[in-house]
Amino acid sequence: MTDLSWSYWNLGLIPKALHLQIEVMNTSLEALGPQDPRTLKAMDDLASTYWLCGKLSESEDLGKRAMIGMSKVLGSGHPDTLMAMHNLGRTYMHRGRPKDAVELQMEVLGARQKMLGSDDLDTLMTLQGLGMSYHALKRFDEAEKILAVVLEARKRILGQEHAYTLWAVNDLAKIQCAQDRPIEAEELLINILDVVERRLGKEHIGMFMTKHNLARAYIGQGRWAEANALLTELVGVQMRTVGLDHPDTLYAQSELARTYRHLGQVEKAEKLYIDLIPKMKVKVGVENPQTLSAIGQLAAIHTEKRRSSEADTLESEMVNAGQGVGRLVVAHARTF
Repeated sequence: MTDLSWSYWNLGLIPKALHLQIEVMNTSLEALGPQDPRTLKAMDDLASTYWLCGKLSESEDLGKRAMIGMSKVLGSGHPDTLMAMHNLGRTYMHRGRPKDAVELQMEVLGARQKMLGSDDLDTLMTLQGLGMSYHALKRFDEAEKILAVVLEARKRILGQEHAYTLWAVNDLAKIQCAQDRPIEAEELLINILDVVERRLGKEHIGMFMTKHNLARAYIGQGRWAEANALLTELVGVQMRTVGLDHPDTLYAQSELARTYRHLGQVEKAEKLYIDLIPKMKVKVGVENPQTLSAIGQLAAIHTEKRRSSEADTLESEMVNAGQGVGRLVVAHARTF
């Protein structure tokens, strides 16, 4: 059943993979006990699928159990332990905790480079995760250098059309957008759009990623109408496939609300942000940069409508989130 669940995972049939992996883990717990290496591996596999489903809290809780158990039973340098650490680091990054992610990723990267070599696919996966944690920490130059290394290695080892190569292209484009280089990002993404559709399909998570990043590139160029059209299409498909409350759907909706605001459809933007923000707090946390950005945009709308009390309340909420960036986010949202 484990092999079948991973076949579902790689095909993007995530609900089927999730159902099977829950069954595998429960069977292992009953038959083998919670400290058997096979049970711990089943826990980590399920934690990875929870991550892909956007169930980040469940992924973190189960991933921690798997990592701690493997460290005790197998040792910290065992390949399965390193995989659990890698997976947990990835979850930390997506929960808005990139410093915690970097700590784990650096340890895993050193061990994998020594054990497997720099060109091993698992090593490259951890290197990519480290690059995107640097992106989250706004260490963009370091992130770009890392993703360029990952991309070139995957082109050479896997080929230009492999799903992991296309993933690296997307992450590099995302970094370029963050560096105010949206035209370069657009060029990268346009060049792979047909390949992603042909290789992965219109409703694969890789296509969702590509279209979302392309919308970011349009936004970076002030092409709000094109971004709006692309995000409207994307959100519709995501709602039907991965669900209303999946983090990727919420992030795309937040970008969509931003386009509404810049197209003069302020009421639509406000309504969407009011609906989104409570969901984002629950699914990805109030400290997540995407949540803070959405709150900042809503605060800016309140300011534009001369609702200073509501804007100040939101600003205080951001500051109290523990990031200390509330005023900067609001100031940026009010001018962009």
